[in-house]
Amino acid sequence: MSHYIQIFGVVIILYMGIFTLCSRKIEIKPFMIAMIVNYSISSIAFILGYKSVAFIVYLVIPFVFLYLSTSDAIISITIPALACLITIMWDHFLGVIYSDVVLISEATIKNSSSLQLITIFIELIGVAITSKIIRKFVYEKVVKYNGQWSGKIRIVITTALILIIYIFYNFDLIIDPRIYTSGSELLRLKGVTLFLAYTILLVIIVFVLLRSIIKEIELKSKENEFQSLSEYTSKLEKLHNDMRGFRHDYINILLSMTGYIQNQDMQGLEKFFNEKIMPLSTSMKSNNFKISLLQNIEVPEIKGMFSAKIIRAQEMGIDVYIDIAEKITSFNMEIIDLSRIIGILLDNAIEASEKCDKPSIKVALIKKRSSVMLIIINNYYGEIPAIYKIYKRGFSTKGDNRGIGLSNLKEIIGQYKNVMLDTIIEDGQFKQIIEIKNDIKEGA
Repeated sequence: MSHYIQIFGVVIILYMGIFTLCSRKIEIKPFMIAMIVNYSISSIAFILGYKSVAFIVYLVIPFVFLYLSTSDAIISITIPALACLITIMWDHFLGVIYSDVVLISEATIKNSSSLQLITIFIELIGVAITSKIIRKFVYEKVVKYNGQWSGKIRIVITTALILIIYIFYNFDLIIDPRIYTSGSELLRLKGVTLFLAYTILLVIIVFVLLRSIIKEIELKSKENEFQSLSEYTSKLEKLHNDMRGFRHDYINILLSMTGYIQNQDMQGLEKFFNEKIMPLSTSMKSNNFKISLLQNIEVPEIKGMFSAKIIRAQEMGIDVYIDIAEKITSFNMEIIDLSRIIGILLDNAIEASEKCDKPSIKVALIKKRSSVMLIIINNYYGEIPAIYKIYKRGFSTKGDNRGIGLSNLKEIIGQYKNVMLDTIIEDGQFKQIIEIKNDIKEGA
């Protein structure tokens, strides 16, 4: 009976860790079904004497469940692996406490259902708290940069995590609690020393790996920002030269008009106006002059992102309308997250509108008293699917498994309590409205 309680405890604790670590919404019913299936298969494997199979099941079933929910293989592997590692470490820690602090033997625990349940309860709380801390300070950073990792980095992280668990599992001194109740001080000391060594090594590996990954991604982000700002500066220089040319011709234009007026040649004035002044008016509305409206954005990273995407749209022959009436000095969210949001929205707007006969994109930044609103409107060709479908991971109008942008957008916004997204489809236009409130910083 004690073995079944132990398996039940492991399943409950493991899935608590998975539930706490996962930043995405988990549906309760499939989650409970996965737990029941996991417990059943693990119990059968234990009865048949296949302990290693039971351990593998602890990882495989959560992987299948998460993959069906998220369609992300790396996340589906790392979350169960990390939860399993946390569970093993807490199991080891409680083994030390029982043997060296409260002096309870393994036999006593095995013969007492109440002690086993108390142990499960303590370990459940410990794993939940540890998972919450890791999610807050480590894993959310990993998820934030997940879409920017190269395939090699993702594989290295997953492989390293699974290897660490494999080492823990196959080293009997760490898994088997009898080492702490055997009466041998030397074995207990060796077990504690190895546990501390593995823990410190794990912390160092995770810290160095995360630090190097985040530095690499931030450096790449800075390079992209610099390139975007360089393009923006180039456009402003061209605008400056255009304005100089316009000022040079301005007096000559007025003098030419004066001659028609003095001679009361209204017909000639009308012809001159249509042939000379109107083309000049059109040039004043050119792309270079539109780019100048971005000067009201005083956050370099965001200005660079807008300029890069708008320049790309203009080069593709898309009309871009920009409305930024007031200076925007800050945004109440992480700049790298906002940059990703803007990039995703404008990329989708460009791809949707370029198929139209007269492609157009409208961009507005509106500064309100308690928030900043970002509005992106584009026309589109053909039918737009239901809104709930376009945010599903893997969905794309361009083919299977190509749509990740809008699902990433939803995940980024889901990390903030002060950021709201509204999607409207009407009159042949696709509207994305994001409001960033100033009062609340960030979501849990």
